[in-house]
Amino acid sequence: MDYARSLINEPYYDAARKAYERQPFNAADIPSELHKLLKAEYFDPHYFADSAFGKLIAATQSYRWVIKSPVRNYYGETDEAITVGVGRMAQTYAQALGAGNPMVEAVSTGKTTHRGTFATAVPQWKAWFDSGR
Repeated sequence: MDYARSLINEPYYDAARKAYERQPFNAADIPSELHKLLKAEYFDPHYFADSAFGKLIAATQSYRWVIKSPVRNYYGETDEAITVGVGRMAQTYAQALGAGNPMVEAVSTGKTTHRGTFATAVPQWKAWFDSGR
């Protein structure tokens, strides 16, 4: 199954494939706006969940592990790629186990986009790592 071809809008597929394969490509040929890059139907949660790609993502259940060391997840409240629910998923799952697991924390970066979340979180990561928590 060509998951990428089923997900990426045709005008951008070849450039995106080249980027993925680390071949030369023109970055201007790949829109940073996800609603342009990805096929519209993937923004429908029912379509996404029923798609081959959505089923693959669901099967990984990457958030389902018992966290034994401190972990922070940063999420943006207006992130166009990661919903608040997904940003908080590991914390929500960890807190649902037994008496709750305080080792994982989801931290909002406010009303930030996907790139804004990263830019806001980086100095917070550094301060948190430097604190030795």
